[in-house]
Amino acid sequence: MLRKVQQQKTSQRRSFSEVGLEELAGLHSQLISNLRLGLSVFLSSDPQSARQLLREKRRFRAQERRLAHAHVSRLQRKIVQSIETSSLHLELIADMKRLNSLFCSSAYAVLETSDTGALESEDLADITHSP
Repeated sequence: MLRKVQQQKTSQRRSFSEVGLEELAGLHSQLISNLRLGLSVFLSSDPQSARQLLREKRRFRAQERRLAHAHVSRLQRKIVQSIETSSLHLELIADMKRLNSLFCSSAYAVLETSDTGALESEDLADITHSP
């Protein structure tokens, strides 16, 4: 995913705005954190960690929406770097969102089979709204 972005950026000699790059880096850090937690949930089958992972998934989704809106705001302000890299920026956010959803999927299996009970209603809402 990142290689594709780098190739497109260098072939067109474009770069993200400083703010846009910081936002993407922050979302990427959140994604890596969720990957680690997802692996932990997968290996441990701990329901508490699974619920934490679903909370982090919701937090990631909210952050992803904020970043997309912030990017559109930069487009409206006609920031040249944002205009030049717009599709790439939004595509990268969407790719990270899809990856995050995959990383968090282990939580559902753990919560469905845990001795502590079935999925809670807010967890079920996540299943129906997952990309």
